[in-house]
Amino acid sequence: MALDLFWLLIFSSGLHFGRDITYGWHLLQGQMRILLQSRRIEKMLSDPATPDTLRQKLKWVQDIRQFATDSLGLTKNRNYTRYYAHTEGLLYVLTACEKYSLRPYLWKFPVIGSVSYKGFLDPIMARREWEELLARGYDVRLRIVDAWSTLGYFPDPVTTGMLQTGEENLANVLIHEMFHATLYIPDSTELSEGLATRVGDAGALLYLKTKYGPGSVRYQNYLEILKTEKRYVRYLNQCAARLDSLYQHPAFLAAHPSEKDSLKKWYFHMFAERCSDHLQATVPPVYCENLRHQLRQANNAFFTIFRQYHLPDSTNAVPFQSVAELRNYIKELKKQYGKKS
Repeated sequence: MALDLFWLLIFSSGLHFGRDITYGWHLLQGQMRILLQSRRIEKMLSDPATPDTLRQKLKWVQDIRQFATDSLGLTKNRNYTRYYAHTEGLLYVLTACEKYSLRPYLWKFPVIGSVSYKGFLDPIMARREWEELLARGYDVRLRIVDAWSTLGYFPDPVTTGMLQTGEENLANVLIHEMFHATLYIPDSTELSEGLATRVGDAGALLYLKTKYGPGSVRYQNYLEILKTEKRYVRYLNQCAARLDSLYQHPAFLAAHPSEKDSLKKWYFHMFAERCSDHLQATVPPVYCENLRHQLRQANNAFFTIFRQYHLPDSTNAVPFQSVAELRNYIKELKKQYGKKS
C-alpha cells in the first residue's frame, strides 16, 4: 500500500503540476535504489565482517529506535532497520525566500500541502532549480543532508552520514525523523519541523539520562550543548526580528533597490560582527567564529531555514523532566494535530 500511495502522489503531482511528474519519478527511482542497496541492520550485526566501530553505532540505532517507540510512543514501523553506505551527499535541500522579506517561497504538493523546502536526490536537478529561483530574484540556499523522512511510506534507512557524529546527535536525528512518521501537519512546515526539533532535543536528552544516568558525563555534556544552542537561537531570533523591522520600514520600502541591497548587506555584516558580543561570555570562541562565518555568507534563506526548525517560544519552553512527560506531550500533540476520524 505504501508503494501504491507513493505512485498516487507522483501521478497526482504530474496531473496538477506538469513537470513535477519528472521530479516525483526521480525521487522514486532514487529512493528505490537506496533501499535496494541497503542492508538489514540485524544481518550486519551478525556478520563478522562488519567493522567494530560500525557495529557499535548500529547497536546505538537499535537502542535509540527501541527507546523512541517503547518509551516515547513514536510510531513503530520499518524505519531505520536498514543501513545504506555512501561516500557522497545524498539529499540536496533547496530553500528560497523573497529578497526583501523573510517570507519563504512555498512548493505545493498533494497530501503534504505547501512546504518551504524541496529535496532532490539528483544534484543536477537541484542546481537547475536553484539557478531558476536566483534568476527570478529570490534569495536561495542549497544544502546537503543525510537524513530525511518519507513519513512512513518507505522504510527509511540509516545512512553513513547519520553515523558520523556521536550517540547524542544520532539520537536527536533519529527521534526527530521518527516523530515526522508519527505526526506530520500538512501546510505547516514551521510547526511540523519545530515540534520535531523540540521532541528530538528532549528525546535525545532523556535517552541519555535513561541509559547513562543524570549524573553521567554524556548526559551533562549534552545538556550543556542544548543550553548553548538555546543561546544561538535567542540571538538569531533577535537578528531575524531586526530584519523583519527593516524590510517593513517605510523608508526601506521607498528606497532604490541598490540602497536596499547595501543596507541589507550591512545588516548581515553587523549580525556577524556582533555575535561575539552576545555569545562570547557563554559560548566557546570556536562556536562564535563558526556562526560569524555563516552570517557573513548568509542571505534571507538562512533565516528561513532557521525559522523552519525553531518554534518562536523555543528558548522559553520548559524542559521535560521525565520520559512520561515527553510521552504525554507527544500524545497530546497527536490529539491536537493528528487526523480526525
